[in-house]
Amino acid sequence: RLLRRSFHAIRLRLEEDIHASIHNAPLVLCPNHSSWWDALLPLYLARHVFHIDSYAMMEERQLAAFPFFRRIGVFSVNRESPKDVARSIRYAQRVLRGPGRALWMYPQGKLLPAGTRPLTFQRGIGHIIGETDRLLLVPFAVRYEFRGERYPEIFISIGAPVPARGGSDGTDFMTDLEQRVTMLLEGMDTALARNDLSSFDTVLTGRSSPGRRHRAQPEMGSSS
Repeated sequence: RLLRRSFHAIRLRLEEDIHASIHNAPLVLCPNHSSWWDALLPLYLARHVFHIDSYAMMEERQLAAFPFFRRIGVFSVNRESPKDVARSIRYAQRVLRGPGRALWMYPQGKLLPAGTRPLTFQRGIGHIIGETDRLLLVPFAVRYEFRGERYPEIFISIGAPVPARGGSDGTDFMTDLEQRVTMLLEGMDTALARNDLSSFDTVLTGRSSPGRRHRAQPEMGSSS
């Protein structure tokens, strides 16, 4: 309801249908991180689009400020404590044991402006990759845009899943993943600059501008 009240639409583009992958292997979805709304998007997509059991890792201080997120599958990590980081990694590994489950991680580690380049993905995800079998990494890009409406729109582009190799420290994977997410963002930039939404599906329709609704109504008192 909050997303519907706050946005005009959510539009999704899939480079490859990932629904089959969801049922064959656990997924780690790795979006860029530019908005507070990033924490709610996984809940909506998991429940209403992909129909999967999903979890997310959030910095402990942020989760303390928004404890509501604990009720929707978010767990904390304190990066200043090696012991706590290890505990969070073990929990994430348990979450990812089995298909039909997804873990959302934001490899940038903090909120950054949408235009930040390079994205500078952190390498900590490698510890999870190295201990989890049959894991798929999913590049995921998000943009928040105003396009002629009072309310913004969310644009999401999801790339093809990338199989992870057990035993890797994750460095090569994260470099590759960062490049893939960057390419998804650049592709969205091009589509939006051309006003070409033909490759996007609308997965949620929210609010329109009051003026637009008013103009859509017939004029009163006119004669014909």
